[in-house]
Amino acid sequence: MDLTKSAVRSALGFTKDIQLAEFFGVGKAAVSNWPEDELLPEARQWQARAKRPDLFPPEDAGRHRSPAASAGATAEATPTVLTGKVA
Repeated sequence: MDLTKSAVRSALGFTKDIQLAEFFGVGKAAVSNWPEDELLPEARQWQARAKRPDLFPPEDAGRHRSPAASAGATAEATPTVLTGKVA
């Protein structure tokens, strides 16, 4: 999800800049300066993800998963040889 002002406002169920300003803990004037359909400042993107990971998952969520993890395998189900000895 691109974290634009309009996308974040909509996901949070907000309709006004003042609501978004309160969410981020900044003044309404700051939010009013953000273009509607451009990415939010990077710090605000991180803040949104930290405050509401249910709505704004990390950018790399799911990208670094191993095929075994994606298939639902657990660490217990995937033995690892640590000794180098052949049995």
